[in-house]
Amino acid sequence: MRIAILARIASVALSLAALLPLAHAGDGTPPAAEKPADPVKAFSFPISYTGEVLGNVSGGYRRGVIYDGLLTAGIQGDLEKAVGWKGASFLVSGLYPHGASLTGLYVHDFNAVSNIDAVHTLRLYEAWLQQDL
Repeated sequence: MRIAILARIASVALSLAALLPLAHAGDGTPPAAEKPADPVKAFSFPISYTGEVLGNVSGGYRRGVIYDGLLTAGIQGDLEKAVGWKGASFLVSGLYPHGASLTGLYVHDFNAVSNIDAVHTLRLYEAWLQQDL
């Protein structure tokens, strides 16, 4: 699964690299002539973490307490600042849910008790490329 996600990210990066010459094809000037690239300020790394402790004190299959967590991380870039591609930006982000499942261990219901209750796998959450016209 992780290899498939990395392959998708690599294909997005290759697509961006292939489209880069088209961004400046009509104006006749190289991208560096418009504005010097500043890769340090071009990228940000949004990250968030949600953790929760849940317990079943009555009913269900049996009593118990669990910890559940969700890590969300990504990379966001301004391609104008990074490589001079005017008006272009991108975002790639992923999710990593982890921890025990209150529903699976203690409640045994079809409806999940927590919104972040999921199988422990790295997942591609969002990937996009934006071009302002």
